[in-house]
Amino acid sequence: MERLTDEKVIQIHDFLIEEMGGERGLRDPATLSFIVEAINCETDLFRKAAHALFLADRHPFWDGQKRTAFELADLILRQSSYRFNRSDKAEIMRVMIRISEYTCPEGEEIDTIAKWVKKMVVKLE
Repeated sequence: MERLTDEKVIQIHDFLIEEMGGERGLRDPATLSFIVEAINCETDLFRKAAHALFLADRHPFWDGQKRTAFELADLILRQSSYRFNRSDKAEIMRVMIRISEYTCPEGEEIDTIAKWVKKMVVKLE
């Protein structure tokens, strides 16, 4: 997988805001850099995607945290020939809301979310 950059995450965020609406803008550049570095330092694919989902908890943008987090995690998975199975949208939203409401602390739950990611993906052909 190519090394992730802050700029790439901002591009994903801006595209999603443009397509779906919401407020553009980076609220906290240091937080975004922290998240990107955590993703880049992780070696396990599913833990890497789980770290990306925790962008929803850290709120580096003014709007669109959950959308950006999910699409970023999906991009990470796609670069390794996986993708989220989006058929159970209610389950995906349940987990994304749980993360974004701070009821899923990163330090204690990263392994749990990584297992959930692994369960929710399909291999690309």
